[in-house]
Amino acid sequence: MSLPPMPEAVAESWVAFLLSLNGVEGAFFFGDSVRRNSRGNPTGTWTCDTTANTAGLQTIKINGSGSLAVNDWIGIGGNAGGGILHKVVKVVGSGNYDIWPRTRTNYGNSACYYNDARGTFRLAANQDMKWDVDLAKAYGLQFSIVEAIDYL
Repeated sequence: MSLPPMPEAVAESWVAFLLSLNGVEGAFFFGDSVRRNSRGNPTGTWTCDTTANTAGLQTIKINGSGSLAVNDWIGIGGNAGGGILHKVVKVVGSGNYDIWPRTRTNYGNSACYYNDARGTFRLAANQDMKWDVDLAKAYGLQFSIVEAIDYL
């Protein structure tokens, strides 16, 4: 991921955060900063149906009021919106949704967050961070992240 050019003070905060992760050891919540809320009309608490009890499912049933929309992000499991991040790719009907990526674990009875959904991520490699500084002292940062499904 590449961050836009930023002043030194902002870049220093990012570098401090990335260093605090201690390479691939630490984890953090990450989500879509532009599409934070559902495009559908979900309300209240949502949970994955107990039928979502195996890995590898593309279609899952989610219990809740209202509905999600195509391209909504959902966070499943974890806490406070952080868990495993999925995108709704198709509304199948009756609370059933095709998601990407497929399920990676047993989601039965797990919380499903539809607003400010985030996944748990970590740096992809210990020495992956790169930065540069231009003549105007604008800093650029680049680093790679991967989902930390074993951190939940």
